[in-house]
Amino acid sequence: RDEAEAVLRARGLAPDRPYAAVHPGAGTSAKRWSADRFAAVGRTLRARSLAVAVTGDASEEPLARAVAEGIGPGAASLAGLATLPALGGILAGARVLVANDSGPAHLAAALGTPLVSVFSGTNRAEEWAPRGARVAVLTHQVPCSPCALRACPVPGHPCLSGIGTDRVSAAIAGMGK
Repeated sequence: RDEAEAVLRARGLAPDRPYAAVHPGAGTSAKRWSADRFAAVGRTLRARSLAVAVTGDASEEPLARAVAEGIGPGAASLAGLATLPALGGILAGARVLVANDSGPAHLAAALGTPLVSVFSGTNRAEEWAPRGARVAVLTHQVPCSPCALRACPVPGHPCLSGIGTDRVSAAIAGMGK
C-alpha cells in the first residue's frame, strides 16, 4: 500500500480521496476496447467526483497517456510506474476498475474491487472472464466468436465496438459508483 500511495502521489492523485481506475491495455489488440471509449467513461467517472488512475505496463504508456489526456484534469497515467504489488494496492483502493480482458481485471476481482470488464469475443467469457460478486462482464455476441485471434480481421472489430460507453456507464452506476 505504501508503494501504491507513492505512485498515486507521484502523478498528483491523492490516495486518501476517492478514485477509480481504468486499464485500457490488454495482451493483444483483439482484446482492446478503444482509447476514446475509455476516455469517455473516464470523463463520466470524473463527473461523479472521482479522480481516475489510468494503469498499464511500460509498453502501454502511450495508450495510458492518451486515455488520461482524453479524460482531462483529475486523471493521470500510472503506466510503467507500479510494480505488481503496487498495482494490487492501487486497485484495492479504487472505487471501481474498468478494464479489458486482462490480468489487472482478474487481480481486481480477486481483491474484491468492483470491476466492469469489457470482454472481447476472442475467448468464451463463461470460461475466462473474471468472477466475483462485484464483477460485471460486458460482451457483445458476434458470429465469429470465439475466434482466439490476436488481431481482429473484421472491419470495425464488432465484438468490442458493439459495447457502448452507455453500457459501461450503466454497469458502473449499477454498482453504486
